Amino acid sequence: MVDTDVISQLLRLTNDDLDEHIFELYSRNAPLSNLGFINKKSDTITVSIPENDIDLVVRQSISQLSSKQTTSTTGFICWNTSIQMVDWLLSPLCPFKLSKSQVVLELGSGVGGICASTLSKLVGRYIATDQKHILKLLKENIVANVPHYRSSTISNSVSKSTTSIDVIEFDWEEIENGLFNLAELHLDSIHLIIASDTIYNEYLVAPFINALKAVLSKNVYAVIAIQLRDAVTIERFVTDLVGTDGLSVYVVPPNLLTDGLKSGYQIYFVTSTK
Repeated sequence: MVDTDVISQLLRLTNDDLDEHIFELYSRNAPLSNLGFINKKSDTITVSIPENDIDLVVRQSISQLSSKQTTSTTGFICWNTSIQMVDWLLSPLCPFKLSKSQVVLELGSGVGGICASTLSKLVGRYIATDQKHILKLLKENIVANVPHYRSSTISNSVSKSTTSIDVIEFDWEEIENGLFNLAELHLDSIHLIIASDTIYNEYLVAPFINALKAVLSKNVYAVIAIQLRDAVTIERFVTDLVGTDGLSVYVVPPNLLTDGLKSGYQIYFVTSTK
């Protein structure tokens, strides 16, 4: 459970505050001039976490990004929001401290495995999830960037490693199947849920919130990073999130954010009231 001192640093968002919050997002926190992908020209890229001196070599799939054989392709390339989120989670400014006592679940990891590869060594167990067609490349990137790990779902596992990572299918439109896959890992509990740049069109809003609510409980909290793009989509997401029964939503204020997140991004903190 999150310490009350942490909660006291955040700004509670209610229906009464929504209009003012949305206005401030697009006045004080101007959207970026680009869509946010790291590199759309190469299948192999170097991803740098600037403030923490971490470099990852990541394979993505430009051809799959433009494929018409699947309806969801944005997960095939890497996005800057993950870099900013990792830098922030590892910074002294972040009020949510990672520890080996925590189990972390990531929703919508994408092929890059940027969060999984950098954060997993700091927590007790890391669960990366996405749709089925993303998982093969996601696993390959984790294997390439994490020297030693133990896992029940990824090959080349080292039983004595202190880094524990698993990758499972969790499609937000098939929540029961995702929950079944999660149960197969036999976790004692989940402590933290993270999601980076998972909201980029209106169609995803309801499935994502339903999936989030399904894995939240009173002893679990979620940290969600979004890039500010289409104002209509963001307004829909924040409005629906705040209006969802059983959830409490907080805004992480600028004084707790790294410089990279202060323009073009927003971090939300979500807990369950049930």
